[in-house]
Amino acid sequence: MYHHDLCTLNEPSIGFALPSVKFRIESTSSEEGELFILTPAKVLGIWNGHDVDLFPSDRWIATGDIVQQAPDGHLIFIGRKKEQIKIEGYPVYPIEIEQALIQHQDIAAAIAFSIPDTFSGERIIALVQTASDNVPSTENLSEFLSHHIAHYKRPSEYIFVQDIALATMGKISRRKLTNQYEQLKNHAKKHMIVSTQG
Repeated sequence: MYHHDLCTLNEPSIGFALPSVKFRIESTSSEEGELFILTPAKVLGIWNGHDVDLFPSDRWIATGDIVQQAPDGHLIFIGRKKEQIKIEGYPVYPIEIEQALIQHQDIAAAIAFSIPDTFSGERIIALVQTASDNVPSTENLSEFLSHHIAHYKRPSEYIFVQDIALATMGKISRRKLTNQYEQLKNHAKKHMIVSTQG
């Protein structure tokens, strides 16, 4: 994939397919779906310690990336398939939430993850590092996010920390964050629960 200047785009683009690369987007119901590529530049096989398991030359590769094709043909990155969160049956990708949150003037960094929820299946939690001492209210954040993402994609809880890199030990693993939810909450600078998601 390539693009002459990714910095000029307003969305997270992975560019256009190179001339030698074929791609398809597999989707069941919407414009976004998993990206599959067919390219001459790929792994020919895997050595299992004794023999080489060869891949057929016409094998499409599932990238695990969820993308959408823009009108001009470039591919917009939506998220990773394995990181998908399901909220009442709707697919949500953490990167969408994070990109919306960091547009807020008081937010320096954000990581979205989920925890199990008996009502909606999963609940979205945002781990947030503020840009200053000012911690925005849940009302302020809900109002701000209403202009950027659908209501079901908005976090139901915010955990504010001094430094996201320290809170995550420098490595983002959403699965680990899910497991460390109680610990993160207990050591937070501030923890806020959104009263309504309307």
